[in-house]
Amino acid sequence: MKDMNTTRTARTPATPALNGCGTSRRRPRARIGLAATATALSLLPIAPSTASAAPHLPLTQIVREAKVKAQQEHPGSQFYDADAVLLTPTTNPNDVQAWWIRFRAKDSEPSFEYKYSTTGQYQSTQPWSVPIGIQAISPFTMTEVQAHDLAVKAGHTGAFKPLYLNEPVVQNPHPTYYFCIPSEGRTVAVDTVTGHVTTPWSC
Repeated sequence: MKDMNTTRTARTPATPALNGCGTSRRRPRARIGLAATATALSLLPIAPSTASAAPHLPLTQIVREAKVKAQQEHPGSQFYDADAVLLTPTTNPNDVQAWWIRFRAKDSEPSFEYKYSTTGQYQSTQPWSVPIGIQAISPFTMTEVQAHDLAVKAGHTGAFKPLYLNEPVVQNPHPTYYFCIPSEGRTVAVDTVTGHVTTPWSC
């Protein structure tokens, strides 16, 4: 018969073995868990940036802004020409990198041109010599994209360079876009008022 006064020996849980630094050996498992979590998080898809590029402004709007600047700096100057900056021949007017907006100054002042980005930012100014055969450009509303669409509809689908706008000294003149298409060897002219498409001269 067992002694009822015998005290049971309570079982105590084993103490985790300690490493040389006096810390539990179980901690590396925690580190592995954190590392695994970090790895898993790194594999999650990253949402694409919602930032968008600045809009590509039509020449009509860039000219309006350039005219305001010109009148502030050179009162009485007149808008005479716009010339697109293109890196290579293209079939897309939106490939224009910048525009030179050209003005004839009043009286004895030197004529000049402003360089504008296609987002409407002024970039620089330099002197400009007015060529013969053009005059001050009347107000116009047709964009370069609309003009190119008319040229394409008329069968002129090749890549173009240069692209420019001026108003020729002719009978019943209108502001006109010109697309030089090397593959055709011709310059395609698009009247901004009538929409008429012609090929007045070679490139």
